[in-house]
Parts: sequence; structure tokens; C-alpha cells
Amino acid sequence: MSLAKTLSHEIVFAIGVIAVHESIHYLMALRNGYEPIFGIKIQESAWLLREPIPYVAIFDEYVSRNENVTQLIAPLVVIDMVALLFTIPIFPSIFAFYAKIALVVNTAGSSGDIYNTVNILKFPKNTKFLNVVDDGISTYYSVPYSPDGAVE
Repeated sequence: MSLAKTLSHEIVFAIGVIAVHESIHYLMALRNGYEPIFGIKIQESAWLLREPIPYVAIFDEYVSRNENVTQLIAPLVVIDMVALLFTIPIFPSIFAFYAKIALVVNTAGSSGDIYNTVNILKFPKNTKFLNVVDDGISTYYSVPYSPDGAVE
């Protein structure tokens, strides 16, 4: 039996975890009143391989700092919490096996979300962010002007 056939269930499951991860980003953006879009960016990675990177983005709408953070971190919290629940010994071992795959795939896939969350949290609370498309996706930010110079 080939390795690809042996791992096919796990590979399909991992792709499913990625789809659920991006769907949570999408649902959080909808919940916050935005019009998100799904996309796939092709990125060159190690050894000149072209890697598809799925994403959810909000374009041409100002998004607050806190809304950005909740939209970014939600998949990590939701999927990892559910996966950890299924590692409890009351569930069959196959649940724990797939839960561990979900934990690894989701947490690794969340690394960019964590990085962006940490950077966004460095800005004042009243900062607004705007994603635009030019040669790629660019994000701009602005802190609303306050006559007394106060920043939240």
C-alpha cells in the first residue's frame, strides 16, 4: 500500500481543518458587519515550490483594532478548544488521533494570525485598518486625530 493512500484520510482531514479555520474568519467578519471574501494566494516557498495559501480578507472597509483581533484569533481558540475536548479519555482513541491532527494543523496554520494579532495589539485601541489590493494585499492603518493628543 502506498504512503499517499495510507495518509489520504489524514490529508483530507487536514484540508478540512484549514477550510473550517478560514470559514471561522469569514463568519466572524460577517458577524462584525463586514463583507469578507475568500481567496487563495500563490506564494513561493522553499525550493521554489509554489504553495497555495487560503485567506479571508475584508477590502476597502475600515476595521477596528479589536474587531481585527477577534477575527484573527477566533479560529485558533475555537478549533483548538474543540480538539482539546476530544483528547479527553472518555472519547474513542480515533477521536483523539484526529483531534491531535487538528491541533497541529490549526495551530501551525494560525501562526500568521498570531503574528498579526501581536502586531495589531501594539496600536492604540481606536486604530482603524484598511486592506487594499495593489501588487498584493497591503494593509494601512490610521489613528483618529484627537485635538488634545489623547490616545486610547
